[in-house]
Amino acid sequence: MEGTVLHVGRLSVRPEYQGRGIGRALLGAIEERFPDASSAELFTGSLSEDNIRFYESMGYEKRELRQINDRLTLVYLHKCF
Repeated sequence: MEGTVLHVGRLSVRPEYQGRGIGRALLGAIEERFPDASSAELFTGSLSEDNIRFYESMGYEKRELRQINDRLTLVYLHKCF
């Protein structure tokens, strides 16, 4: 937490377990654990289309693109509670 903003770090589910609701349960549990948060932020790679769709399905909206270098651009997503 930074102020009332929850910063979600590395969230991953092994590929063989994806599609079973584990990521949804993990992210939901993280959000529930911080009831004082007014919003949450996270990021993923711009080429990680499945991750972006997943986060959008959880209520996150694209907020910013940051080009880190010639090969890496990050998508920052935000959700208000």
